Amino acid sequence: MRSKIDFYKQFFEQLARRGFQVRRSNSSDYLADIYYKKQLVAFYTKADTIEKNPFMTVRDKEINLINDTARATALKAG
Repeated sequence: MRSKIDFYKQFFEQLARRGFQVRRSNSSDYLADIYYKKQLVAFYTKADTIEKNPFMTVRDKEINLINDTARATALKAG
């Protein structure tokens, strides 16, 4: 992997292919907000972790899909 930015681009593209929308976060704590079916389901943090939105009922299936996509992208990107 050349840089974190390359990973972010690939990861966010893969999420979009799986039906998620990724938007730049307005919060200084997060890099991106991850939406699914127009609901904010997770945050991508500056520490490269994914946090489930504590104010929404989010199914584990969606969070697992985000985490699996991150792992697969990291392995593919090197």
